[in-house]
Amino acid sequence: MGPPGGGRNPTDIRFSSKFSVFNLPFPTMSSLRRIYESILLHHFEPFDQSIQKSVIKIVEASLYLYSHVTSSLPATPNKFHYIFNLCDLSRVTEGITLPVTNKFKCIGSIVRLWSHEVLRVFQDRLVDSKDRNLVKNKMRKLATEYWPQEAENAYSEPLLFGSYKKANLSVGDLLPGEVKDVIADDQAKEDSKEYEDLENYDTIKPIVEECLESYNETRLRMNLIMFADALGHLARIHRIIRMCRGNALLIGYGGSGKQSLTKLATFIAGYALHQITLSRGYGDEAFRQDLKKLYNLLGTMNKEVVFLFTDQHVVDASFLEYIN
Repeated sequence: MGPPGGGRNPTDIRFSSKFSVFNLPFPTMSSLRRIYESILLHHFEPFDQSIQKSVIKIVEASLYLYSHVTSSLPATPNKFHYIFNLCDLSRVTEGITLPVTNKFKCIGSIVRLWSHEVLRVFQDRLVDSKDRNLVKNKMRKLATEYWPQEAENAYSEPLLFGSYKKANLSVGDLLPGEVKDVIADDQAKEDSKEYEDLENYDTIKPIVEECLESYNETRLRMNLIMFADALGHLARIHRIIRMCRGNALLIGYGGSGKQSLTKLATFIAGYALHQITLSRGYGDEAFRQDLKKLYNLLGTMNKEVVFLFTDQHVVDASFLEYIN
């Protein structure tokens, strides 16, 4: 259990006295530097020397930003989800280790990637412009301090990174009880996973529209207009589902495109989409059976699947216990 605060209540002394208390102190800054520097140095070993030498700066900037966010944006009753921990710092590091050498040949491209990852991890969950600007301004200040020559390019907008410039469009359908394999050669699969700077909306719009056209040829048609915000949200969703243990809570008004963009992002990633089908009498037991089918696809058949669960599917509050 964590310490009290951020929605966590203190336990009664009489209760805690029945246990042997084992305290795990938070790692020191020097320990965190050592951990994340080791990860990045190993990943950037085949990269240019200038990139290898910047690892210390990348880690220090990430730690300072993390400390600033945790101290400036505490959880409150209105913002109870403002809970930041080392998992977020690890997510930033994981995102920085996604690129390959032939796409990132200079320190400027890595600094731009760092700027993108810290915004995706820390800024995307914030609910008002004041909080978002706080993170963005701190990121810009750190970029200017550590990389003065690269700073302007590092946070020039739009910051768009993804792995679908070479999206494979031959994707299998998820049929009842089965998943078809992605029809593609190994090299095409690897090419489609190249995490790179997507540059701007004009660059990716024709790619996404081509993917949407291919989607509509084989699935229930979606009439989407790919404007800038839609392209940005699509890139965010696609990034999340392509990462290990990726999951997202999409919040927005009905009809804003949450499900449609998730379906398109799943298609572009080459994954299968799994949803439950509600029927009369659908309850706890039926939901458990659907989850077993999903786990069988993932664990036994080793399929890449996105589970799309909407608020309309919560016909019983007990469903949330399984999701949680």
